[in-house]
Amino acid sequence: MKDVDPKGTSRAYAFGMWMDAPMPMVTFIKTLDVSRLVRMCRRNGLKFNMLMLWCVARTCENHDITDRMVIGTSALARYDIDGAHAARFLERLQKEISGLKV
Repeated sequence: MKDVDPKGTSRAYAFGMWMDAPMPMVTFIKTLDVSRLVRMCRRNGLKFNMLMLWCVARTCENHDITDRMVIGTSALARYDIDGAHAARFLERLQKEISGLKV
């Protein structure tokens, strides 16, 4: 793990907003319409959290900012991602979700 200067990243503004937030663990800025996802869960008997996790994982796999986390109150650290583990996880979810009716 190595320290990263938050002001030197492309997410400096978002990091600043997160640090000033009254509830920093809740960082959603945009309201998402998940009604189709809920319908898929009910129709196929799957858990909503699993499908949300799949959506987040699919979104994050193409972004380089997902390998950073906050340390303490004002530091940002970059950690090594085990790409093989993430790929296996996504493949397993993809197999489970591939047979769903949309």
